[in-house]
Amino acid sequence: MGIPNSLNPQDVEVSTVGYLLNQTHRPLFYKNQDGVYRSDLLSKIAQDQSGLNLSLCVREQIQLGSSRLLQSSDLHSFISRRTSELNLKVDIESNGQCLLLKFKELHHDFFDIFSKMENAPSWNFGDSFDEGLGDFYVSKSNSDYIELTRKSENKRGFNKIMVHAYVNQGALESLISSRRIEDLNRISAELVPKYIRETYASYEVALLQTGILLLNIKNDELRRLIYNCLNISDFRIAFSPGQAFFKDIKTILPIGVPGAQSGKPDQHCNLNGASPKRFGKVSFWNWKDNNREQLKQFLDHFSSKIGIEIEYQEVAPERLFSIVKHDEQKHELIVIGLSANEFHYRDFYQYLLDPKHTILSKIPIDFRKEIDLLDARPSLRLQSELIQKLDSALFEKAVALPLFQQIRPFFYPKELKGLEFGSNFLAHPIVSEITN
Repeated sequence: MGIPNSLNPQDVEVSTVGYLLNQTHRPLFYKNQDGVYRSDLLSKIAQDQSGLNLSLCVREQIQLGSSRLLQSSDLHSFISRRTSELNLKVDIESNGQCLLLKFKELHHDFFDIFSKMENAPSWNFGDSFDEGLGDFYVSKSNSDYIELTRKSENKRGFNKIMVHAYVNQGALESLISSRRIEDLNRISAELVPKYIRETYASYEVALLQTGILLLNIKNDELRRLIYNCLNISDFRIAFSPGQAFFKDIKTILPIGVPGAQSGKPDQHCNLNGASPKRFGKVSFWNWKDNNREQLKQFLDHFSSKIGIEIEYQEVAPERLFSIVKHDEQKHELIVIGLSANEFHYRDFYQYLLDPKHTILSKIPIDFRKEIDLLDARPSLRLQSELIQKLDSALFEKAVALPLFQQIRPFFYPKELKGLEFGSNFLAHPIVSEITN
């Protein structure tokens, strides 16, 4: 649903970007089944008994991007930049193909931090797309597709990935009929054609993803009126007419993480004494193409109910990227998904409550200190208090109406081998590990 025009590990939670990063980038470390940190990119990892000195040696023949081999100087520049951005206090010395890292604090969490995709080694050489140490690199791109090419060909695997922009249902059907499509799982589940549902293997996945109605409306009274009076069940059916089941959520946190609540959000609709005529019109942006008539009818009925003119507008999915990148300011009502690959509370709260990351351009809210505390592994009591504080702020401000948690089937050809699914994670397959 839209083609990004940049690629940076800090945008990993944007679904399409996360999919691409899993092909083009690789974290410095991973944790094996025994809980020990290992690396496919390093030939040596040595830490002294104090835990303050760490030696890292670059493995030979690791390709950076399309045309060069990774050098210790490349890793030095990346670690220096990223540790500075993360305010991690460390001195770095070079010794041939090795680096010596000298930490100022014992509990620096370096291994954990650099095992996350958001901190994967990444360099920008003047292009929109960062270069990484994954098995693929971006070889072509335009508004219609992104082409990824494997750095070293593999006879048993895939050597090219074509990521196509969803245009409309007709274009999708034409694409499927003209060539082999292995993965349609970046589009809404109800858009997957019947042919695919019947012939591909199906995997039911509960995602760490929640759908919300974003209310980026400056007037407090108008926001609260829409938030409290919108019938969630009817709206969900109008917005996703082909979806058979919706999992209720009371807040923006997905069920399965501490602090999440099942059920629907509290709403207190009171139209008595209201004078909505003075508010003027508000716009609703629709980025889907299979719901237009149903959604228009719903919005017309809702407009009549609350006495506010809601202007229906169709927008390209690319506008969603503009909102996340803070390039878009005009959105008022739009459905978006908040998601996480590896759960942190920040992944859900920062886009609404942290001024640095917010997708709200008209309502300033600042709870960044509380979000930082929440992700710093506080006591269960403090964790509960912080979650309640953040949820109460979102309810009081009426900026994000929780709609549903995403539970959907993922479809892949039955002959593919090497697919792995976590029960609660966004399923971004690592294509280099798949064979047919």
